[in-house]
Amino acid sequence: MLLSPAIQDYLKVIFTIQEEHSLVTTNDIARALKVSETFVTGLIKRLDQMQLVVHES
Repeated sequence: MLLSPAIQDYLKVIFTIQEEHSLVTTNDIARALKVSETFVTGLIKRLDQMQLVVHES
C-alpha cells in the first residue's frame, strides 16, 4: 500500500505522541500539525478505514 507524504506525516505524529501518552487525541494531532481539529477528525476516520489506526469516538 502506497501512502501519501501527508498520511505518512500524520502517522509519524501519531506515533510520536503515542510514545509520550497512551491515548492520542485529535486535539493533540491538530496542535502538533497546526491544522484544525475538524480536518484531523476526517483524516483519522479515513486512516481507520484503511486499518492504519483505531479511531474511537
